[in-house]
Amino acid sequence: MAAAYIRRSHHGEAEVSESAQREAVARLAERNGDTITEVYRDWGRSGISKPPELAGDTLDEMLAHRREMLRLIKDIKAGRVDRVYVYDQDRVARDEVALGIIVHRVFQRHGVRAWDQSGEMTDPDRRLYVSMRGVMDAGEGQKMTRRNRATNQTRKARKDDMGHPPYGYKAAKDRKTGRVYHKLVKPEA
Repeated sequence: MAAAYIRRSHHGEAEVSESAQREAVARLAERNGDTITEVYRDWGRSGISKPPELAGDTLDEMLAHRREMLRLIKDIKAGRVDRVYVYDQDRVARDEVALGIIVHRVFQRHGVRAWDQSGEMTDPDRRLYVSMRGVMDAGEGQKMTRRNRATNQTRKARKDDMGHPPYGYKAAKDRKTGRVYHKLVKPEA
């Protein structure tokens, strides 16, 4: 069975949408003569594994926050999935250790072939490339985490922990406390 794995973290709007990921993996599968029969979807889940001291030593513990990835791995081990399509290898993991275990141990050990838009991730000739990209993706993930923390600290210092107001609301500041809140705009709501 051919499956797709899609993931979007909580880091913001710059990431690729669910529909774009679904369309891209469907095209990848079609090029290989496959039809995706199952989609595993982790939405709002970071691809960065927790540090080993917080997450434990097993893959299940490292990926505890990504239930659909764990379900995909379980289905692979049970022989229900033999081909996996992802938008980009960083959707699998932004942690080089977890990526290596998933691609080089789980996928390859169970005879699963996996593709992203740059090619077959499980091709033995691409092992070094996949590993190097994993290291770079981990660095990028750490940089995004630092940026998000800095943004959150700035918002906290300004007493603005609300972020951008949703449609029908505007940002307003309480005169007494200085706290920023979302105020309903009735004509838009």
